[in-house]
Amino acid sequence: MDHVRNNGIIKGFEYKRSEQLASIETALEHGVNGVYVMLFMGSKVELDTIRITEKVAADALVTELEVMCDSLSCQGPSIPDRYDSQAKASARRVGFEHGADVLNTYCTGSPESLRERYEPAKDAIEGGAAGLSLGRNTWQSDNPAGKVQALRIDAER
Repeated sequence: MDHVRNNGIIKGFEYKRSEQLASIETALEHGVNGVYVMLFMGSKVELDTIRITEKVAADALVTELEVMCDSLSCQGPSIPDRYDSQAKASARRVGFEHGADVLNTYCTGSPESLRERYEPAKDAIEGGAAGLSLGRNTWQSDNPAGKVQALRIDAER
């Protein structure tokens, strides 16, 4: 495999298959508080990942488990730029509409793009969301505290 890495993303990688690996029952047996699913908008497995998200969310609904969905826009014929704010917003919306309690998506890195990305977070929090989900691009950055502070300021505005 001859792929080039850029910001933790493998260029040229294509998702060809997606399936649910564990059940809600298994999660409960292990005593976890939540489960994690991936949703790949624009990829060849888009519909499969939407179905998995919906099934996991429906199964978790009768439990106390939270469902975190990493809703990603994938570059391809229908999404020319996976970092486009409309593409990212669409991926998050589909994750939410199919039952996710917590949504995660790309972090682009610059303060300006973080503000653009999290402007909808302020609206979400005002609409009842409990907070923001921060992933490895935040906590593995050179200045995780600075990134968290920037997001906090934007969310509180």
